[in-house]
Amino acid sequence: MFRRWNSLFPLLLVLTLVLCACSKEKSAEEYFQDGQAYLESGDVSKAISALEEALKQDPGMAKAHRLLGEALGRNEQWLEAITEFEAYQSLAQEDSVAYFLLGHAYAQVGQLEEASAAFARGSEVDPSFLDTHQEEIAQVIDSIVQAGQAALDAGDLETATGLLNLIAPLAPGQGQVYVLLGEAHLQANDTLQALDAFANAVRLSPELLTERAQEFQALAGSGLEMGRTAFESGDLETAIQVMRAVVELMPENVQAHFMLGNAYNQANQLNQAIEAYESVLDLNPDSASALTNMGVVYYKLGQLDTAIQKYDAALQIEPDDPETHYLLGAAYVQMDQLEQGQSEFETALNLDEQLAPAYIGLGNVYLLQGKMDAALDTLEQAIELAPNSPEAYFALGQTYMQAGNTEKARAALERVLELNPAPRWREQVELMLESLDSP
Repeated sequence: MFRRWNSLFPLLLVLTLVLCACSKEKSAEEYFQDGQAYLESGDVSKAISALEEALKQDPGMAKAHRLLGEALGRNEQWLEAITEFEAYQSLAQEDSVAYFLLGHAYAQVGQLEEASAAFARGSEVDPSFLDTHQEEIAQVIDSIVQAGQAALDAGDLETATGLLNLIAPLAPGQGQVYVLLGEAHLQANDTLQALDAFANAVRLSPELLTERAQEFQALAGSGLEMGRTAFESGDLETAIQVMRAVVELMPENVQAHFMLGNAYNQANQLNQAIEAYESVLDLNPDSASALTNMGVVYYKLGQLDTAIQKYDAALQIEPDDPETHYLLGAAYVQMDQLEQGQSEFETALNLDEQLAPAYIGLGNVYLLQGKMDAALDTLEQAIELAPNSPEAYFALGQTYMQAGNTEKARAALERVLELNPAPRWREQVELMLESLDSP
């Protein structure tokens, strides 16, 4: 018996080992490898089964979600593929391919808005995204353009603008998309958005400027008036937005560049203002106004030598412009060149005796020179001409303080506060009033 049992033991051991080996479950990675092999061989059904088994064991296996989505797509099961690509995208948010696969799947089921959003996100993750997937994305773009055109033809402006706005960033070389968008905005009587859309169209497809010259120039003419109205009402953001579009549609229009420069100047976007004025001078080198306004910008930047150069250049063209003489005088005073400043203020007043700022500037020169009577007389003349000028009353208050007339200094400074000056002025005036109250 012993010998028989002993002879059977190796066989039983082998059977046990075989049974143990057969009962061992595959790992998620092994199922993934099987799925990949099946897909490469063209057996999509087995690939799907193997990849589903891999994900049962490891739901967070990103590559299995991706491959399963691709297998389901091959099997025309696009809704199920979308679910897998969404899972892959959530696990691999920095992989631009995830957004392409998801966008492509959305497009297959007609969810064009979702496809556009996925492609847009892919281009944010990878700047080369649109170039890498150009052909496939172009097909989606064409489908959406057709849908947008159909909605536009049917008068469904909300749908048209919604679709076209989605794909516009995905069509960097297709100005026609922005043309359609502009037409939709025009039909909706939204001139501002139409201007923006047509300006984008021209940036992307410059040939449109010639092809649609009459239409664009008519719209840009309306934009000039819109920009002027916005500027005069103090809505500088709108003025800048409008005028930027106008100069795209009428790049040779001097007035458009000049108005854009003025809007930037007023908004203290000074480098942009200089660029706009330089565009004016490229088109019209004899624009004294552009040179003068550039001088104002450089004055604000504290580049007084350059400001003086610009004012001098403007006066070479228009020597009898009183405002430019006044501005030149202010720059000289800022550089502590009082005699030159006084001379320019006096020239300005000889040319225009109603120019209140020149009286203020001249009064300040007299104050700095210690000529109190002359300063008071000159500043009183300024106030007669500009009774609501906080600058005039501020200078007058300073002069009375220097002259030791506390009562009149207080009255002048309180008048500054009544005129609602800029915050920096208000703070300074309040400090000066406090000093008058100090023993």
